[in-house]
Amino acid sequence: MPKKTLLTLAVSQDSPLVAVFNPKQTAEWMFIQHLLAKKLRVAVVGSQEPPFSSGSLQLNSRGGGLKSQYVVDFGWQKAASLLAVKNNSRFLRVIAPDGDLDGTLREMKSLKIDWRLVQAGHVYGLSSFWQPQTPLDHFFLAAVLGRKPQFSPRQQVFPVYNQDFVHGLFLSLFSPLSEASPLVVAGNGQTLAAIWRHLASIAQVSGRRR
Repeated sequence: MPKKTLLTLAVSQDSPLVAVFNPKQTAEWMFIQHLLAKKLRVAVVGSQEPPFSSGSLQLNSRGGGLKSQYVVDFGWQKAASLLAVKNNSRFLRVIAPDGDLDGTLREMKSLKIDWRLVQAGHVYGLSSFWQPQTPLDHFFLAAVLGRKPQFSPRQQVFPVYNQDFVHGLFLSLFSPLSEASPLVVAGNGQTLAAIWRHLASIAQVSGRRR
């Protein structure tokens, strides 16, 4: 994981357009909800329908004609970087905890635009439209149901609560940066065995409800 960086916020007041490519996970849709709550205009580029309704959310299958000031890429879409270069947009790419950080960083440095690269942690947590999607979601769900899953005890993960993930991405997109370097939105490393011990210690059973 890259080093952690302290960020400050500077959001434009003229309601810019944020083009978000290929959101799929719950936390990524929560990020879009957060942008809309901040009165920003958002266009989602991709095939998946949003799990919530919003009259101010634009949907676009390709994104090529969007006049966006900001571009966010969750799905490694070439069209996202092309749109950012075309509009001279600020470009945020998010990669998985085990993503190719060095290779992605080399690609980002080749872009002649204002870019930010975020390596995300292992996201978990409830939301108003929550479905168990990530490995940690299923891990926590197993704890709630009292069913110990099969896992490698020494496997290390970097948990991040979905609302913290959303806030971290928001700061990453709108904060002024003095150097072009990757950022991390994740908690401290924990082994799955340590997480399971903690979950087991706080689980509560009332009758047949856990």
